[in-house]
Amino acid sequence: MVALAPYLLNPLLLFWALAAGWALMRWRGRPCAARRWGVAAAVWLFIITSSPLPLWLVYRLESRHSPLDLATVSAGTSAGIHIVVLGGGQTHAPDLTAADRLSDEALGRLVEGVRLYHRLPGSRLVFTGHAPGEGPSQAETLAEAAIDLGVAPTDTLLLPRPDQTREEAAAYRAAWGDKYRVVLVTSAIHMPRAAGWFAREGIAVIPAPSRFWVRMPAREIIGQWLPSPSRIGLMQRALHEHLGLWLQAGGGR
Repeated sequence: MVALAPYLLNPLLLFWALAAGWALMRWRGRPCAARRWGVAAAVWLFIITSSPLPLWLVYRLESRHSPLDLATVSAGTSAGIHIVVLGGGQTHAPDLTAADRLSDEALGRLVEGVRLYHRLPGSRLVFTGHAPGEGPSQAETLAEAAIDLGVAPTDTLLLPRPDQTREEAAAYRAAWGDKYRVVLVTSAIHMPRAAGWFAREGIAVIPAPSRFWVRMPAREIIGQWLPSPSRIGLMQRALHEHLGLWLQAGGGR
């Protein structure tokens, strides 16, 4: 059931479930019940497409960590710095460049990781992520794209086996322990959960959130009422991360 939870929390799937309930009640000749199901479907569709709620839920997650202030990393770097860039998805398309094979999420993480690498002398990049199908792992694709962007091949380290964030944190701990200062790069919405898993492994990370979905101050969110299909995706991401935090608090994946 836990494995199915992310799919069950798909906002559109929930809408169609409510719409199916309305159709079933209509077919069975129960107008009062059909009305309740129909109202619920309409309200839910309004919430996920027109209300500020999806924006607010994403903002609350993304605002937990501010963009990295490089001054906080520059001091006390004698232990060395690992910039850990978590995998974020890719496609298997051998004819495309490594950067074009990455998802938008992964590309945003890569850009931030490479930016920090160039700004923090002596740092090295650690890329994570398994191979979801045939072809190279996400870690390998990220490293290839980073080298294309000017990163020295000797400064790229790979963790190509982990699948979930919890596994990425455990794999890093097993490989390097706590010998290095760790700058963790992942999407801003994902950072609270990712930092939590590294903390459970005894790794105190310096968060470097990237790929912010909501780029407006909190006071402006309440006025966003125009319908937009993009809010469905934001709601799904928010529900996914909140589910992940809930499972993390209970010791799950």
